[in-house]
Amino acid sequence: MTHATVVTAAPTKEWSTSGTLDHALPRWLVVLVLVSMASVPLLRPAGPGNSAPVDLAVAASVFAFIAVMVLQDRFPAIPYGGPVVLLIVGGALGGLLSSTAGASVVAVAQDLLLLLWCAAIATVARSHEGLRILGIGWVVSSIGWAAVLLFGIAAHNDFITGVTAAESGRVAMWFGEPNLCAIYFTISLFVLWAMRWPRHVLLRAIAAITILIVIAYTGSNAAMLGCLAGLLSAVAIQIARDHGTATLIAVAAGIGAVLVIVVPQLNISQFLQDARTGSSLLANSVARAPGAQLDRTLLASENLSLYRSRAPIGVGAGGTKQLLADRQAPYVKEAHNDYMAAALERGVLGMVGLILLVSVIGWRCVQVSRRKTLPKLRAAVPAPQYLVGAIIAV
Repeated sequence: MTHATVVTAAPTKEWSTSGTLDHALPRWLVVLVLVSMASVPLLRPAGPGNSAPVDLAVAASVFAFIAVMVLQDRFPAIPYGGPVVLLIVGGALGGLLSSTAGASVVAVAQDLLLLLWCAAIATVARSHEGLRILGIGWVVSSIGWAAVLLFGIAAHNDFITGVTAAESGRVAMWFGEPNLCAIYFTISLFVLWAMRWPRHVLLRAIAAITILIVIAYTGSNAAMLGCLAGLLSAVAIQIARDHGTATLIAVAAGIGAVLVIVVPQLNISQFLQDARTGSSLLANSVARAPGAQLDRTLLASENLSLYRSRAPIGVGAGGTKQLLADRQAPYVKEAHNDYMAAALERGVLGMVGLILLVSVIGWRCVQVSRRKTLPKLRAAVPAPQYLVGAIIAV
């Protein structure tokens, strides 16, 4: 999901300035891509190879996209193809040279499918209308899913909320994991702000609040902090663009001075204690922070130990959990984060690919943030600084 978000975050060099949909693309292909994007939450029930209902929609859009590209003898838009190919090759090599070949084959196949899906999305988004259709389609579907999830919460329907005893009441919907659910809705929130849709301010505010409530029910501290960081970044870009860098520095200095005075006065320990005995929302989010940090520290330690034994080749894409289980590690889970996964599972090639990917994304964010480079982009995305905010949040 993350790569798909990144691909659509900025136009390619071949982006059309005509303001109309690329008429060479069949409308049914655009519809298939829209349906596949709207199906992202359907990650459960899981099938063989961790497949899911969403994969049917993704595969249909990818096969249709390939057929159209072949029949029209044209090359698709793959803005981040080079770095992602390095990540894929690194994961494949690591898997071939380790005992996790089976898991790596599945993971690499998933990577390739995701890359082709992103290419389909980026190709449709080459024009103003194509980008706007996909952006509004994402917003509409995510608002719909948020409404469904809120209904499930109100009705205490575990099938909809995905609540399990293991997650202590945190909602996961059909994502299978609360943090995945949270990041989807976090990205959706920034896309809503970027597209400024619904157009009516009151309706947009209601939609944003609905999504924020859903994020709160996932109990993901990272998502909530990501929302804050992304929002502050978008507002900072807006201030710098409208009033200049000097004004931004002055505002940041003022906020910093207030924080320096206020933060030392806060009793964090007491706040965490109150959160544990307070509402379920606080108990499932803020109150979990100390324990979650301990879990992450242990998992990171296990990952580093595994990395030292396999560097610079890597253990193979998707091989972390299997190798930790083989070692009878006390905390058996997937890699701690995408950065650790790149180094641990995909070796040197994966790290180079990740560095290149982050660098290219950063460069595109700079381009989107500049004052005088946005007229064409704004025709499709009225507030593109929130796309940068989404990247920061991720």
